[in-house]
Amino acid sequence: MTVHLERVHGLAPFLPERSKKDWVFAQLHTLAKRCAKAELAGDKDRQEHHFQSLISLWGYHRGLFPIEHISEVIAEKRQELEKQVKR
Repeated sequence: MTVHLERVHGLAPFLPERSKKDWVFAQLHTLAKRCAKAELAGDKDRQEHHFQSLISLWGYHRGLFPIEHISEVIAEKRQELEKQVKR
């Protein structure tokens, strides 16, 4: 149940602060990559779903990163995926 809460809802109540921060940033990058993949695939529903998950993650952990960082990470992941496709 704790793993479910951590993965799905961004709740990591039993993690030390450093581990929690690492976990939040890992989630940020994972969700941003999924959002970018959906965008490149033209799947607007999945893109919106992942973007809303990113907003929720930010809402739970506001002090760790500014909201603008979300769009920056999505753009970064989109560029990485586009480079992979071109290879």
